[in-house]
Amino acid sequence: MKKFNLFLFVIIGFALIIWSAPSLASAAPLKYFEFAPDSNLNLNIASAPTPYQIFYPQNDFLSGFDLWLSNNGSGGTASFGLRDAQDALLTAKTVFIPYLPEKWGGQIFHIDFDNPVAVSSSALYKIKMLSSMPNLRIYYTTRIQLLEHNALSLPVILSIVGPARLGDIDQSFSFKFALYEENDTLPPIIANVTSSIISSQAFQLLFNTNEPVDYRVTLNPVQGGASQIQDWMGSYNFCNLGILNCGATFSIFPGASYNYEIQAKDYAQNTSLVGGSLGTSANPPPDNSPPPETSLVSPPVIFGAYLAASTPRSVKITWQTDKAADSSLKISLDSLGNQIVASVVDTTPELIHTLDTPNVLTPETNYFAILSSGASGASANQILSFKTTAEAQAGVSAVSSQGIPNSNSNNVSPLGSSGITPVTSGNSPLSEAKISLSEDDAGKAILTIEWQAPSYGEPKQGYRIHIFNERNELTREVSIPAGTHRIRISDLEAGQYRVLIYANQGGILERIAEEATLTIHEKSVSFFQSFSFYVLIGVILILAAIIAFYVIRLKQV
Repeated sequence: MKKFNLFLFVIIGFALIIWSAPSLASAAPLKYFEFAPDSNLNLNIASAPTPYQIFYPQNDFLSGFDLWLSNNGSGGTASFGLRDAQDALLTAKTVFIPYLPEKWGGQIFHIDFDNPVAVSSSALYKIKMLSSMPNLRIYYTTRIQLLEHNALSLPVILSIVGPARLGDIDQSFSFKFALYEENDTLPPIIANVTSSIISSQAFQLLFNTNEPVDYRVTLNPVQGGASQIQDWMGSYNFCNLGILNCGATFSIFPGASYNYEIQAKDYAQNTSLVGGSLGTSANPPPDNSPPPETSLVSPPVIFGAYLAASTPRSVKITWQTDKAADSSLKISLDSLGNQIVASVVDTTPELIHTLDTPNVLTPETNYFAILSSGASGASANQILSFKTTAEAQAGVSAVSSQGIPNSNSNNVSPLGSSGITPVTSGNSPLSEAKISLSEDDAGKAILTIEWQAPSYGEPKQGYRIHIFNERNELTREVSIPAGTHRIRISDLEAGQYRVLIYANQGGILERIAEEATLTIHEKSVSFFQSFSFYVLIGVILILAAIIAFYVIRLKQV
């Protein structure tokens, strides 16, 4: 009996621990975002202009943050202030930083504010850092490497991580940091709920929230019947406007009416609920009809943007996109694009974008480069700030980002005018690539590409060729050493292709030839050359062997 009572006590105690675990966990600060690429770059806080880190919290409360630091000297104090876009101080904390020996990438140091601060999810905030400690160093990474070492999707990173700022100048790097939330008492805000019939048998529901959430979506037929549920995911997702849409897809019946419910909960288990209804058409279009145009087309993602070269009167800017897109570059005297002085456009869909401005800039002047790439009706924009030089420079990687998230939208932001006549120009004239098709002994297509070296001579790192199919998907990427101007490519399937040739000069890829197109036709094969012919021959041979076998047996009998 005593053993039974002891066993019952253990079971009850274990159940109480499990029941109280969520409430205990919610009382502790929760890290909801971390930006800490594997980088050992660092700077001395005391000897540099006042450092700031710009960020967009994408949450409704901020209770603290992590920085990556080292301190090879004796301990001392440092102050950290949270400021808004107008530089108003919201809260500050002075902490003691002990001896922190140098370690690759720095050591994580956590700072908690005295009380959580209510913030606006997509507004700009700054962490200001002050210390006179002579050996205190803070670690950072270049913004060009934003995606290379981070598992989060690029839209999330760009919409949270702004540039570091030294004094009043934005830099081309960002400090490593993490954000925490604690004592969140407000439920998440569910907004921008949109529903669309994507086929005669499918319905899609999308929405945004102001903070990371787990969510559950339910679809109930009004006329009765089984409900469809996309249950809690067990993870918290960024569903913020301009970053990602969250949602679910369900099966539907033509002519039926449905009610839906969206439940979303944040880390602190605050829950919101919204609902609505929709009706489906009794005569939907056939499933093989093209889907309607929708504003949910995924825009390209811009990354790796930097100032490739600079002269007193012009600049060369390069960036990349995750899908083939066109290129647009506007140079303005202000970040809103109200005073444009130069504009360059290239309508060729490509992954690598390098554009030169005309010689209309003024030496030693601050400018803003508004770069844009669009594909399938959806565009992405990014802004870089730079200063023209007194003399020509090549490979300038210290261009500073303007500290705003990558603005993905369906239309490029409208740019105004202030009486300044913009100068429109394209890149240098391109040569013409030669494309020819032949066949190997097996009748397979062989593509031969020939091109000329650029006007400045052989590029140090050679050439790169991109081949896209009719869906603008990259099907082949080839690197060619300098001095080689001809290459043969085989194993391409039948279809339409585009060929783009780039020179690789110091890591800067710039297109040197006009886009070339070709079509590889499906080769018609006669019956006597087809696989079926050889199968027929095989069957005949097998039957002949069987007949011969029985004929010999009969003769022996």
